[in-house]
This record gives sequence, structure tokens and C-alpha cells, in this order.
Amino acid sequence: MKLVKFVPALLSLVLTACASNDMTSDKMMAHNEQMQMIEQQAIQMMEPVMAETMAAIPPVNVEKITDGSKVVVYTCQNNKMITARYAFQGNNPKAVNLVLSQGKHTKQINGLSRDENNHDFTSFKSDKYVWNVENGFNLENAATKVGGMLTEKGAESDAILAKLCDVETTATKQANK
Repeated sequence: MKLVKFVPALLSLVLTACASNDMTSDKMMAHNEQMQMIEQQAIQMMEPVMAETMAAIPPVNVEKITDGSKVVVYTCQNNKMITARYAFQGNNPKAVNLVLSQGKHTKQINGLSRDENNHDFTSFKSDKYVWNVENGFNLENAATKVGGMLTEKGAESDAILAKLCDVETTATKQANK
């Protein structure tokens, strides 16, 4: 990142040093245009890096191609908040990435896949976590279905990370604009 900032500055210094003190206005304008072009090239080189860096929640990776996504924000018991980015295939949920927040502490939980064997809840699981939402959850009603519980699997017992989660309607609408 520092190199991207350093290269245009170095080029500017070299071009300025090469220019003589008795430049005509035409030469000055040409010099300014060249400097603007170098600056634009540096910005274009930096844009992909910045886009990758600024992604708050990584994209959901699933085996099947997904054709839709939706962010739902939940407020849970004990002042916890969960931000969920669901991936859908058609109207059916396939995967979710979660961000669990409480005060200044956040925890990203990525790559939970739909558990088709759980018929009691719409459930997403990984090797360490399980996220349950109300049964019948789909793309059309994602912003209205209640989130259930987030648990972390343990050797002897599971730990409840968040429970009694309700949709935060205003934040969910804002996140999906």
C-alpha cells in the first residue's frame, strides 16, 4: 500500500527535477496533465486493493451457484447483535456468514452451510457453530423471520453465544439498500 503512494510521489519529484525553471505556460500545462495522468494510473492500480480490503463481511462460499443474497440484522438478549449475510439459490437459503457484536467486541463466523437434515428449524452449521432461525425461512421473508440461537460446539457441551434474536427492521432495510 505504501508503495502505491510512494511511486506517484517519486515520479512527480523526478519529473519536476527534469523540468527547467524557465518553462513556458504550454510546458507547464503539459507537465500538469502528465502528473494528473500518473495520479489517475496510481488510483486505478489501488482500487482493486481497496475494494478487497474494505469488504466488511467476506462473500459466502458454497458449492452450488447462488443467485441472491440478503443481509439481516438481529438484536439478541444481553445487548448482543448479529449481522447475517445469507446466500440464496432461488428462494432457498444455502449459506450464511455472521458477525456477532457485543459492545466493542466482534466475532466473525464464516461459512455456515444449510443443514437440510434439521426439520425443526432452518439451520446453518459449520464444524464449530450452529445458527438456527425460524422454520420456513426464505428469501422473500428473510427480514421478518425470527432468529433463534447461535451456539458454539464444545467437547462436552455447547455454549450459547446469542439467543432470542429479533430482526432489527431499520438496520436491515439500511443494509440492503
